[in-house]
Amino acid sequence: MFCSKCGNPLSDDARFCSVCGAPVKISQEASPVPQQPAGISDETENIQTPKPEPLMQEPNFNGQMGYGAATPVQKKSKKGLIIGLSLGGVLLAVILAVALIFVFCIKGGSKGDGSSIPLGYSTVVYDDQYTYFLSETETWEPCIKRVSNDLRGKPEILYEAEEIKGDGWSQYPMGCIFLWNEKICFIEITKATEQGDEEYEIHWLSKDGKENGTLVSYEQLNTYGDLLSQMEGCYFFEDYLIFGNRQFFYRLDLNTGELCEQEDFLDLEGSACFVAYNDGYYYYLVPDIENNLMGETLYRKAVDSEEEEIGRVPSQDDDDVEKYFSFISKEDYLYYADLDNIYRLNIEDGNTETLASYDDDVYNRFCLSENGLYYYKDMTLHFLNTETLEETIFDKVEGIPNFIHAGANDACWMQSDSTSQRYNCFLQDEQGGSYTYFGEESNAAVESGQDASTEEQETVNTTELYASIVESALERYGSLSFGGSEYECYAKGVIKLDLKDFNQDGTDELVMLYTPEGEGVFPVIDVWTVQNGEAIQLFSGRSKNESQESEITFSLYENAGCFYIPVYDSLDHNPVYVHLYGFDENGNFGEVYQYENNAFYMNQLPDGKKFAGCNTFSFYFNAQFSGVDAYESQKRTMEESLQGDMEYMLNELGIAMPENSSGNTFSAYDYEGNWTWQQEDSDMTASLQLKATDESTLSGELSFYRFFSDQLTITMSPDHTGTVTSDYGGFQGTARFEAGNLYFSFEDRIFYYDREISEAFGTTEFCFVPANSST
Repeated sequence: MFCSKCGNPLSDDARFCSVCGAPVKISQEASPVPQQPAGISDETENIQTPKPEPLMQEPNFNGQMGYGAATPVQKKSKKGLIIGLSLGGVLLAVILAVALIFVFCIKGGSKGDGSSIPLGYSTVVYDDQYTYFLSETETWEPCIKRVSNDLRGKPEILYEAEEIKGDGWSQYPMGCIFLWNEKICFIEITKATEQGDEEYEIHWLSKDGKENGTLVSYEQLNTYGDLLSQMEGCYFFEDYLIFGNRQFFYRLDLNTGELCEQEDFLDLEGSACFVAYNDGYYYYLVPDIENNLMGETLYRKAVDSEEEEIGRVPSQDDDDVEKYFSFISKEDYLYYADLDNIYRLNIEDGNTETLASYDDDVYNRFCLSENGLYYYKDMTLHFLNTETLEETIFDKVEGIPNFIHAGANDACWMQSDSTSQRYNCFLQDEQGGSYTYFGEESNAAVESGQDASTEEQETVNTTELYASIVESALERYGSLSFGGSEYECYAKGVIKLDLKDFNQDGTDELVMLYTPEGEGVFPVIDVWTVQNGEAIQLFSGRSKNESQESEITFSLYENAGCFYIPVYDSLDHNPVYVHLYGFDENGNFGEVYQYENNAFYMNQLPDGKKFAGCNTFSFYFNAQFSGVDAYESQKRTMEESLQGDMEYMLNELGIAMPENSSGNTFSAYDYEGNWTWQQEDSDMTASLQLKATDESTLSGELSFYRFFSDQLTITMSPDHTGTVTSDYGGFQGTARFEAGNLYFSFEDRIFYYDREISEAFGTTEFCFVPANSST
């Protein structure tokens, strides 16, 4: 048996080609046709050329009956922690991981337009009247809600689903939502096991929530066997879905449920990676399988037309899978991104222009709306008008969410993490913009007469009171800095500040974490509030005092909009319990809940409550457990993240950044390596090999020309100045690191091996540069 695409010899039991990845077509004799559910005729004679009938009865929007018998979807209840969405074990999980953080929200209630929409993280869609979104009920049940496009009023639940649960695991069952033929459509997992054996279908829901059914069955989606488990992307346009990976793609007809290979509907043979559809053309890259590269030439092809070369994009291999994401098609452009910039490629002339750049740690946190694109840079939300290229910065947007989605009226829906369907929705206005929160507690707030908008909620100005508390802590414990050794790194001083409304009463509480000198790496957590115009301390203690992990983190926990501080028993306890401190129903702050540790983390609590971790950050890493390469990257990420958060919060409180904060903090490990010095107009040189002995001390061997060598010890302070001492030559001077160079300074009377330094070397200041730099 041979592969029909590349001719590679195949074993008799092969399901996919080991060279090009193409699926092996299986005859009915080799693989029996799956049993058809009720409402499907059994007319298919050979699975090699399927023509399945649709399972659903079309709602009578046009006064005509659809095909086959109606297959209603049973409404269900309850939801647990997301572990992943998948088709055939991994499809949706891969789609969510690879296909899309760049989101173009779908507008229009009839059918898709002439441009494709990636559906990877599609959880928000809208038409001319309503926005529809995947969400959760107040009891954490998965659901679909709708709200008017002006974001006023209480969101309405249209559909409830059932969580997928097993022994210690659970997952959110819905994803890839889109609007087609006046229906809300989405992929839903209907059955799953812990081993990844799953069944899934495409379901539809009327826009008023009164009717629902199955649009495409599991059997239809698996026409070519377990094909979809190999897919990495899902795209919607007109009456079709495209499922594809980096080697081939398939088209699903939403009207008939028929699934076709690229060579059948496009006459496109060989490997191809679909990236977009626009006005009749399929756009794709051709992978170089032998060299494991994707790109760089972008092609397009229409049905019954010849292939055309359109433009050039960056190449991509498995080691750089996130270099760019799926292209977003809009009008005459394809939008895409790499690790530094957002681009658009003109499909008429093939030219590419750079639209914006963003921070390394927030790349691809952007979405394309009707009039422009949102993205993050410098801890703020930016909006770029794609017509005028004018940019607006919204300073009041706090933090970086995991995902953002475009909504109606150029709204930006922000999703803090993939483990919950809760959103902060930002809507531009004449004053800059305002937030509206959509989560499981928003309904209760609306019913009690509270405005869900965060604008003007604080009844007391807490800034000055909290600023005074923070300034006192900075003076007592020091500003954020970092300590450690060759194998570990930890934050010290005042390491974290946050403002959280713990009980949704309109007043933010101050959360401050700090490490007193000499008391270890585990921070003390203080919680303050304002009552009757005075600052009141609610809590002071450590979350934990021990850990056996290479990375130690801290998280607040959220339930129904309220926040809690976790305090853990000693590891000597059996079992270990988690104690949650927050406001009780009477408004008193203290221990509210206590749970066994394993049940808490698996969200399998006896009272049915669900807690989601939020604002998680790391404050300690150990390279002996994680490996040196990973340690360096983790250390850098931790330092940059904590420093960025601290700068933002100090600015919010009106506190000047301390001079010895991270920007000026000295770390001896940053200066390890070889350094050189050369005397002007002379061949006299010196070399210095430095190695850190702790965070503030370096030692190394100094070799002058060909004459002698010595051992130096350099002790530095946080402002990058310090002392240098010779172990053998008997001299001492000052040292400083400045502009990437190392400077030693000595007085004339200092002797070096019985000769004054100025006499021996013609100078009293030495400038050493990194060995790979020029003097």
